[in-house]
Amino acid sequence: MYEIVELLNHVVARQAVTSRPGAVPTKGGFGSAPPLDLDALELRDEFLAAFGSEYVELEAAVMSRIERPARVPLGLCTCGTPVSCEFDRVAAECPACGDWLSRAEAVHAAREWLESTWLTPAEIEQETRSWGTPVRSGRVRTWRWRGWIAPDGAGRYCLADVLRLIDRQAAEAA
Repeated sequence: MYEIVELLNHVVARQAVTSRPGAVPTKGGFGSAPPLDLDALELRDEFLAAFGSEYVELEAAVMSRIERPARVPLGLCTCGTPVSCEFDRVAAECPACGDWLSRAEAVHAAREWLESTWLTPAEIEQETRSWGTPVRSGRVRTWRWRGWIAPDGAGRYCLADVLRLIDRQAAEAA
């Protein structure tokens, strides 16, 4: 490892002294030396050859500590593949078919799905568990008793109404 670090230091020092790689400072100016023009790929290959698995482990450790932008689910592509993107992006490409999905389309589709989905209290409990904010079936019945939500003829509740109540309670708690 020491040899590689010394090689890197030598390359950096040479490029800092002059814009001509291969020129080295001498007493009377710059002399020539065998050129040492290693680009990033060659340097990586040299490092890999010297350290093999140690380099791979070191690279994995470094990459695990680099903070990457959070990826958020964007929705399902028309081909059925889940699409995700960085939190600040407005669109993403489907990894399977290459189609683009915009955040506006995804939000619109999610809103339509919420408005058109009617579930029993037990099904609501199962569905909201996957959201990370579980709503117990007893709480849904309590909301009905208080008159905050109304079931359809089959005793099912609109998922959009449940989500509104979850948001309202979160806002009151904050």
